[in-house]
Amino acid sequence: MSPTSPAPASPTPPPLTPPLLVPPSLTLPPLILPSSTPQSPTSPPPTSTPRFVVPAYFHPTDHPDSWNTLAELGQNLAFAILNPDSGPGHAIDARYAEPIAAIHAAGGEVVGYVDTGYGRRSGSAVLRELAAYQSWYGLRGGFLDQVPTGPEHVAHYRRLIAAAREMGVDHIALNPGTTPAPEYAELADMVITFEGPWVAYGDHIVAEWTRHHPPERFCHLVHSAPLAELAAVRDGARGRHAGAVYVTQLSGANPWGSLSPLFEHVAA
Repeated sequence: MSPTSPAPASPTPPPLTPPLLVPPSLTLPPLILPSSTPQSPTSPPPTSTPRFVVPAYFHPTDHPDSWNTLAELGQNLAFAILNPDSGPGHAIDARYAEPIAAIHAAGGEVVGYVDTGYGRRSGSAVLRELAAYQSWYGLRGGFLDQVPTGPEHVAHYRRLIAAAREMGVDHIALNPGTTPAPEYAELADMVITFEGPWVAYGDHIVAEWTRHHPPERFCHLVHSAPLAELAAVRDGARGRHAGAVYVTQLSGANPWGSLSPLFEHVAA
């Protein structure tokens, strides 16, 4: 779900066979957040209303009210996805510190966006970016994007996620953007089984294997929805076996570039 490719395809690149190397010690400057150390993601009891996963691909300087809205969601926010520059970027941006701290204080969570290149990106590169989010922003979760769907890549992601958890990454979400092989659900805390436009959402079929897991393990990200349909998408997500959802009327190359005012109304 990169800003320039909001609707991931599912190519079948060759499997990654070299052993996964944990990155060497990093010399990233630590960031002291203005609140207490963030806790690991909470797991509230299941409810009939989906929680929200928000691709927060907008800067708090340009969209302060949107970040305030994320904090106001409290535990209704499963997590917001931090994505400063299609990843953590090359340097810390201290302007994210206060909004992240406010979300943590309200009981929500923030995770860091990392592009995995459908298994073609080295595990060391992915782990270094997760470590940057930890060091710079105090994050303990990762949103791994551009994940393939086929079982031939499961071993690579199993090694990658095991190494990430050893680093202290407590919460892992995988985004193939469609329903992957069942093995992926065994690796992650959440799998995004739909990402795409509203016109395609009506054709989404719930895979039978997903019903062996609680709906809280799955999420749908829907863009380009008519304004009148936003609440219906939110309310209908659980019937599609998704315990988390995000829906916006925005479209184009990056429909996640701002939090729509209507979504703020729906979220409230």
